[in-house]
Amino acid sequence: MQKDSSLCNYEEFAECTWLPYTRGRTGGSISRFLGKISRDRAVRFFKVLQEEWGRQGTEELKKHRFWALDSTSITSYSENIATVTYGKNKDLISAPQTNVLFLVDQKTGIPLYFRNFCGNVPDVSTIRNTLAELAIADIDFSQITLVMDKGYGSNANWDDMLRNNMSFICNARRNLNGAITDIIDENYAALLNWNNGVSYLKQNAVTVPIVWHYDEFPVAGKRAQKQTKATLYVHLYFSKDVADEMSRRLQTQLCAALELHRTKPSELSDAQRKLLETYGDANENGKVTINMKKVDQHLKYAGIRVLVSDTIDNAVDCCVAYEERNEVEYAFNTLKARLTCNRTQVHSTEAWEGKLFLQMLATAINAMVRARVKLYNEGAVTKSGKKKYRVHYDSDHKLLGQLNNVYMTRFKDGWIFDEVAGKKKELFRILNVPLPTCEQVIMSDDQQEDPDEIADIEDIAAETVDPEVVEL
Repeated sequence: MQKDSSLCNYEEFAECTWLPYTRGRTGGSISRFLGKISRDRAVRFFKVLQEEWGRQGTEELKKHRFWALDSTSITSYSENIATVTYGKNKDLISAPQTNVLFLVDQKTGIPLYFRNFCGNVPDVSTIRNTLAELAIADIDFSQITLVMDKGYGSNANWDDMLRNNMSFICNARRNLNGAITDIIDENYAALLNWNNGVSYLKQNAVTVPIVWHYDEFPVAGKRAQKQTKATLYVHLYFSKDVADEMSRRLQTQLCAALELHRTKPSELSDAQRKLLETYGDANENGKVTINMKKVDQHLKYAGIRVLVSDTIDNAVDCCVAYEERNEVEYAFNTLKARLTCNRTQVHSTEAWEGKLFLQMLATAINAMVRARVKLYNEGAVTKSGKKKYRVHYDSDHKLLGQLNNVYMTRFKDGWIFDEVAGKKKELFRILNVPLPTCEQVIMSDDQQEDPDEIADIEDIAAETVDPEVVEL
């Protein structure tokens, strides 16, 4: 999480940082090291992570867990990474890219799972394989609810999650299926009725339970039976502020296009011509006027959002859970901006998988720092009502930078840290990290090591230390 976190700068970083292996690593040794982090080992890590969460997580966190699911694209021109293909990113720009999917715990902001897939695969096609990998990692679905945006909404994905007992909240597009539009039309008057307003959300909300039919045991090549039933809760929300803003923008754009058409038609842009073709009528003399019926038809559904869930039957709880999915956006911002992972910067599939794993760990550590800073700031008030030392919520990198100035002198039998006092001492307490002292000494560990881990350590030692001390 340094300013320039590229792995090619690792040797310089190792010279002034306390690390298990004192020597730096060359670019080749780093690539070989990353190649050893296989997907199977990553899945084993996720499994152990969930086991630790189950043992150490608080009852509040274990009671009901919302996991935000989303993906991002990373540009790469490498011809040796298997998942790099031409595809459109979130800005609809076509480029060679690979996609990364994250599952982030919305309470803590910590990424708990990732997947890498081809750059031309749309989000809607990733749910089935994601559920399969979570099952392989023995992750308990019973207390997890996936929170997804419109890109993951489809009848097939809802069926898959119901079959696997995976709860979900999904933002549904109005054109997803005919049932969504029909439900909106049937409850349109109630949705606009002020009696259904929710002051906390500053919106109107209506919940409609529906019976959903799906095939519990589908067989490839055979027609779906759809004899199994489940109750889905369709939550409808209407925001007048959003509707008014959409109406204002459309009016401004249409009026500008119409005025330009009447005065300087040759200067109309393609977007303006399309607007007039969509919402305008031309008479026999070529005069164009805005058709208000078309405008009203377009704005009928403005400001309306639809959330579908199989388990959350309260409109307020469902909306709050969906809004909190921005934690996954923070994770992607850390991954691409703070960790400079907007490009792969490796040249093989194996190294890319290993680097992604390391980047996920770094993103998780950053989320832990942010969460502990936020928790500290919320309680940073003394009994007298005065504010204690506070940390700016968006400056966790500055906090870590201050801790980088704590130096250590190492001796044969131990080490001594610089004196830590004042604000720096408070920073250790904020992060819930033990204050470094001169009492720590190097202790031998008599615990038996796993043979695979011993082999890994020997490989690393062979790459990082002089040949004459490899055996040591």
